[in-house]
Amino acid sequence: MKRKVLCCILLLVFLMTGCFDQRNVEDVSLTLILGIDLDPNDNLLVYISSPVFNKEAKIKEETTGVKSATVRKARDKFDATVMALTAGSKTQVILVGKRLLKQKNWEIYLDPFYRDPKNTVTARVVAVDGPVSDVIFYSPKDKPRLPIY
Repeated sequence: MKRKVLCCILLLVFLMTGCFDQRNVEDVSLTLILGIDLDPNDNLLVYISSPVFNKEAKIKEETTGVKSATVRKARDKFDATVMALTAGSKTQVILVGKRLLKQKNWEIYLDPFYRDPKNTVTARVVAVDGPVSDVIFYSPKDKPRLPIY
């Protein structure tokens, strides 16, 4: 009898291990493109582009930009402005603007992406010759959305 109870408890424990940290796709904003740039006053500008998983949404992509002191603080601002919590685990491209690349230690802005274990480290870092906002907010009518490329 004790063996049956123990087997049932062990089976239940093994089946329930993956359920504590679930996230529905509808409740998370998956960042596919992230852009980092500086404005003319050397303030940090951070942009994200995320797909929208909602049947009623006419535009299937959400693009947002914020001015922030650090990239970590920008994520907090994104969480307050976009429809869901932002997740960097699916980031495919990190766009870095020309003004930021002219700074001496521009790679320190990428440090939060490598230190956070929930972020991906396989994203491509792309230099943009000009403002990142021109690339992020570009949306041709006859082409798929930008993150699909």
